[in-house]
Amino acid sequence: MLRKTYEDLENENRLLHSIIDVVSDGVYAVSVDGTILICNKAHKKMDGTTHNHVVGKKDVDVYYLELENFQRYAITKNPEPLLDQYMTYTTIAGKKVDIVYNSYPFFQNGNLSAVISIGRDKPSINELLTMVINSFNNKKSNRITNGTLYTLDDIIGNSVAIQKTLKQARKVAQNQSTVMLLGETGTGKELFAQGIHNASAYNSRPFIAVNCAAIPETLMESLMMGTVKAHFLEH
Repeated sequence: MLRKTYEDLENENRLLHSIIDVVSDGVYAVSVDGTILICNKAHKKMDGTTHNHVVGKKDVDVYYLELENFQRYAITKNPEPLLDQYMTYTTIAGKKVDIVYNSYPFFQNGNLSAVISIGRDKPSINELLTMVINSFNNKKSNRITNGTLYTLDDIIGNSVAIQKTLKQARKVAQNQSTVMLLGETGTGKELFAQGIHNASAYNSRPFIAVNCAAIPETLMESLMMGTVKAHFLEH
């Protein structure tokens, strides 16, 4: 019976290590004295190290940091989770790493025994954001085929100003009159322009964005207001 229990524990231990190794985030655990207990594949890839480089070693021998900058040091002083922390460090392999991580205290018999950290490096975060944005844009471009990416429903905001502007945008979209959007750079004028176009009766027609800064001053009036047939010949 004892042998079976031991085998069960061994199997469970191997299973847990396998689960930790397939996690895409870096998982790292260290005892309160600084001995590295666990370092999964994602963390080793992030650090540019191997199992033999880290597991069983002291963290101060693997990472070039002042003691007070280690997660375990902060949690030893105050055994509470550290969330959304940013840190830059250099590993024993000479690789500089920028990481965003969460750290958690681990207790045994009521005493702090270890610190578990889960993190992701900056390049991985950038890749994830790019993937999400590309996925979103691909879905939008597959759904809308008139040259736009956004509708008014994509503009999210709870402030009185944004809700009032959205209400006005939906109202003017029902009219055939020209709409002028005013605002500083980066305030989302083209988002609203696309949204108004898609909320209007012209949503099946192409949306054409024109870079006004590239239009010669002499042509601005005719391009914005229209021309009469043979107008240029008469002049």
